[in-house]
Amino acid sequence: MIDRNLMVILLDYYGKLLSDKQYKTMISYYYDDLSLNEIADNQGISKQAVSVSIKRAEDKIMGFEQELKMYEKTNKLKNRLLAISEELDELSTDCDGREIIMKASNDIRDLANKIN
Repeated sequence: MIDRNLMVILLDYYGKLLSDKQYKTMISYYYDDLSLNEIADNQGISKQAVSVSIKRAEDKIMGFEQELKMYEKTNKLKNRLLAISEELDELSTDCDGREIIMKASNDIRDLANKIN
């Protein structure tokens, strides 16, 4: 079973690589929180067809992440930026350029928080 929060994030990264039908189904399921029955009714297909479409789309998205690792790379970047910010915070207590260091630290932290 795929973690719902992870799939929402990965859908942001890779959703547009799916077919239009798969993308709309995934949006309905993950963003709009519709049930399989509701999606089936909206699309005029069976619940089983919706389930298969979602499973195939999930597999594609996980394959994209396995190959491209965009989410993994972004998380590593975010964690490194936050670590640098913490190091600058610590350094600023022992330095004459405290204000410059604190500004840099805050800028890095703001950048890191905009990721994901």
